[in-house]
Amino acid sequence: MCSFEDVSAVARNFGNVLGNLISLYAREGRNADYILIQIRRLSIYPKLLEHLAKPGQNKDQIEQDLKDFVLQGLWKRRTLGKAA
Repeated sequence: MCSFEDVSAVARNFGNVLGNLISLYAREGRNADYILIQIRRLSIYPKLLEHLAKPGQNKDQIEQDLKDFVLQGLWKRRTLGKAA
C-alpha cells in the first residue's frame, strides 16, 4: 500500500488532488472538517483510503492520517500565505 510519502504516479496524483482541494478550500476560509466532508464525497474516496493504508492500519487510523494531512496542509497554506 501507499502513503503520502509514496512516489508512485497514483500516489502523486492523489497527493495533487488533495493538495489542490486543500488550497481551494483554504482560500475560501473553510476548515478541516468541511474539507474532509468534501473529500469523503469524492467517488475516489475508497481508492484513496486503499492507497493511504499502511500494513496493519484500520480505517479509523487511515482517516486520522488523512485528517492530519489536511490540518497540516491548511496550516502551511495559511501560515505561508498561500491561501490568499
